[in-house]
Amino acid sequence: MLTDVRNVSRREVMGLGAILSLAACSPSGTDGANTSEGTGSASSVDPDLALAAQVAEQEWALVAAYDQALRAQPNLAALLTPLRDQHREHAGAVGSTQAPATAATGSAAPTSPEQVLADLLAAERAAVTERTQVCDASTGPQFASLIALIAASEAGHVEYLRRSEP
Repeated sequence: MLTDVRNVSRREVMGLGAILSLAACSPSGTDGANTSEGTGSASSVDPDLALAAQVAEQEWALVAAYDQALRAQPNLAALLTPLRDQHREHAGAVGSTQAPATAATGSAAPTSPEQVLADLLAAERAAVTERTQVCDASTGPQFASLIALIAASEAGHVEYLRRSEP
């Protein structure tokens, strides 16, 4: 059954997640209208850079959560390692290639596999919401598209973990 989830259901969920995320990130009709007009201000700071830093920080926190889960339940490595590695890729996609020194979760490690999966599932659900909010706040269409794809991936993680619960 797990093979079916990886090959079929996850792709379907990710595709649906991508569509929903892109729809949520669609710019309104007025967002682009004012950007071509000169306003006289010399703002050279890209507002999406702060959002990218926020996403990177959150992705490294997810990597730390997966690392903690793997230490608590090494028998779940086949299930959790690919998801953790995808979060590293997400951080890299927004420009962060190395975890900050403070990317630790700090809470006690859960002991049961059920609790490990439940905690990661909650973290992934929160990440989908956070990415959708970042996508909505973004100003650049390419950045919004990237964040929508990350949100879709994390929606796939939600479904994968949900179906993997013992």
